[in-house]
Formats: sequence, C-alpha cells, structure tokens
Amino acid sequence: MGALINMMKYKTKFTELDNYVRIGDGNLILVCGQSKVGKSAFLHNLILNFISENHKVLFISLQKTKEEIFAYSLSNLSHINVSMIHDILGDVQDNINLTADEMDRFYLSMSELDNINTSLTICRQYAINEIEFVIAKAKESNSVDLVIIDSLTLIYNSEFCSLYEQNKNITQRLKKLAGEHNIPIIISGNINTSDIKSREDKRPKYSDIPFSIEYDFDIILGLYNDELINPDDSKYKGISEIEIMKNNGAAGGIRLAFMKDYNKYANLSYDWYDDY
Repeated sequence: MGALINMMKYKTKFTELDNYVRIGDGNLILVCGQSKVGKSAFLHNLILNFISENHKVLFISLQKTKEEIFAYSLSNLSHINVSMIHDILGDVQDNINLTADEMDRFYLSMSELDNINTSLTICRQYAINEIEFVIAKAKESNSVDLVIIDSLTLIYNSEFCSLYEQNKNITQRLKKLAGEHNIPIIISGNINTSDIKSREDKRPKYSDIPFSIEYDFDIILGLYNDELINPDDSKYKGISEIEIMKNNGAAGGIRLAFMKDYNKYANLSYDWYDDY
C-alpha cells in the first residue's frame, strides 16, 4: 500500500498522462524530442503544476536565466504573450498595449508567483559533480521534493573525452542520485535526428535515443509538436503529442493542448480528443 501511495503522490495534473505514468521517488525520467519541439516549455509547465500540488522543486536551468523563467511563468499564468511580458518587465512603454482584463490577469499572476517562488529553487550548474553537490545540499536542507533539469545536452563531465562515455556516466550518476536521495529527477534531452529526416513520421521513437542511455531511465516520454516542426502547414495546430516510450506501467500515447503564445500545455477536451 505504501509503494502505491508513493507512486501516486507526484501528479503532473495532465489527466491522460497521470492515467498512464506513475512518478515515484527514486525515478529518473527523460523528456526527449527534437530541438525546438517544446521540451523546455513542457518542463516549465511541470514545475508550475508540481508546485500547485505543494511540492518543492529544484530547477537546474541550463538554458534560461532566472529573469526569463520569471517572464515565462507570468505568461503561462496570465495568458499574455511572453514578448509582451518582457516589454512590461523591461518597462518598454511604447510597446505595451494591455486591456484592463489583461492588466488584472498580470497583477493576479504576479501574486501567484510570490507563492510559487517560496517552493521553487533555481540554479545553474553545468558540471555533473556540481549538480550532485547542489542536489545533496537541497535534500539536506529539506528544500526539495523533485529535481527538474534542462537539459542533459548541456551537462558535462571533464573525466571523459567521448560524448558516449560522458552521457553514459552522467545518466548513471543521475540515476544513483535519484535513488540515494529518494527523489524523482526529470531531465530533458535531444534525440538523434539522422533517421527522422529520412522518414515520413517525425515523431520520436525509442531507437532515436542516443548513446544507449535509455537503459538508465525508469520513464521516457517522447515529445512532438507538429506546429513547431511544421509551422506553415501543420494539420495539428494547438496539439502536442507525448509518446510514453518507457514506463513502469502501461505504455501508449497521449495528446495535450499547446498554446505556443504562452508556452502553456493543458488538458485537451475529450470532445476534440475523440474526433482526432
């Protein structure tokens, strides 16, 4: 019974995904896909959703600054285009043209962020040994329930020369960290695109994962946004697909709504889902 409760305590708040995937303490989870497919935005949505469930998140952000994360959070919560959020925060008055409703949403989201920031720790460490130290310190101070890292591609280990050895060592050490500290670690990563370029179906497959690192992960989610891959002629605008490629339970595929102006993922209405 205790193991079942543990496997249910980390909910992504994406209903279909939670029906398939049970994130548990000690799990190492990969969110993979092509470059520019929306992996960072997906991780950011997970952070906001986990915090709304009263979890403390350590976010090791190797792609965005704290200021950028703050702007993306405001955009996600307020449903105001992120470029406009940047203008507001940068005090670029000439470009600001918000309605009264948008201003209300903006200030409400600012209040929400104050609460979010008490449960979110953001840092930027590129070396695997530095990441190990930061996670250990956060666990020691009881300031972390989950770790989210963006991304595997930017972590380095100077002990190894080849990319294969580096990546294998990094994922093995992350798996050990998750087990030792009894916390889930979720990390984004790119996939090989050599085969994707020559095939009609551009969705990620298990065989696209590089360096044989798939064996180190408990759960692997493959992310695909046709709108971002084919912006001019996509048939699936506003839809994101997640292939559950490896799981401690059932496998399958789910779809989420994706609002690219706000970098926001949301549950898809069942009416639309049935007609897809």
